[in-house]
Amino acid sequence: VGLADFGREHVGELEGIEADLRKQALAGSDAHAIGLVIAHTGLRVGGEDSAADGHFGVSTLQAKHVTVNRNGTVDLKYIGKAGHENVAHIEDKEVAKLVQKHVKGKKPGERVFEANAAAVRRAMPAGVHPKDFRTVMAARTAETTLAAHKPPPPLTGDEKKDMRLVLAAVKAASAKTALALNNTPAVARKAYIPPETFTAWAKKVGVPEAWVQR
Repeated sequence: VGLADFGREHVGELEGIEADLRKQALAGSDAHAIGLVIAHTGLRVGGEDSAADGHFGVSTLQAKHVTVNRNGTVDLKYIGKAGHENVAHIEDKEVAKLVQKHVKGKKPGERVFEANAAAVRRAMPAGVHPKDFRTVMAARTAETTLAAHKPPPPLTGDEKKDMRLVLAAVKAASAKTALALNNTPAVARKAYIPPETFTAWAKKVGVPEAWVQR
């Protein structure tokens, strides 16, 4: 089962798990802190081998990848999987403070967190992988984008024109999700956005589900 088949009900379960990650992270667990940042940003966990090649993730994040802003928010920026630049903005006060706490006093090339990817995976409940939170991020971003988009209703009555309006909304949601996940619209839609996100929206606006199914 791929992430896009994860199901919207399971996304809800992961949102509950995020609350537990927050609790454990604030209590001092490094592995849970990494998991919380992943849950909040949708970034990848990363690995030691990749970091040696200059491709990072949250578990291998270095102090030079973190920018603390004057308003208390935090920006992350580094080269990730496949050499793509990864960026994330953390506005959540508790998560931002947590990152600031871990990066304080670190030299540019020093790691922000001590726990490795294996420890992060062990910190997750049975059956849950850190990358599953990318599905949560995808679902949240796509749903928000679709809700803000202005396709029908009202429908124009011209099927071709209405289909173009609907597909424009799908394209916009996929593009915004790709931006959040630091990948491409095609990958975001195929591998991360739960199919129910689009079919539920199609039903809401009164168009055939087939129009939004890949």
